[in-house]
Amino acid sequence: MPGVFFKLLSNNKFDIIHAHSYVHISSNLTAFSKIFKKRPIVLTSHGALQGYRGWKKATGVLYNKTVGKWTLRSVDKVIALSSTQADILENLGANRTDITVIPHWV
Repeated sequence: MPGVFFKLLSNNKFDIIHAHSYVHISSNLTAFSKIFKKRPIVLTSHGALQGYRGWKKATGVLYNKTVGKWTLRSVDKVIALSSTQADILENLGANRTDITVIPHWV
């Protein structure tokens, strides 16, 4: 994964970055790279860390309140797949004005 981060810093051949799911380390590294390179980042959410029990729930809550929240606030736009998911992402820390709902189609 460090290779992704260094590629984001060294490569100037792209204008925008599209990341998937705020829970992936590649998305976290992409958000971190914005500190050094001011490229716009669009993140498509594919779910959230919710519904777990026990230690998985504790880990999810800790992640959502720290790294997850920071990642959601660092990107320029968040694509949610439903209005329910948009509400969840807002509750996790994404700015509502940065969320766009684009539903999946069959």
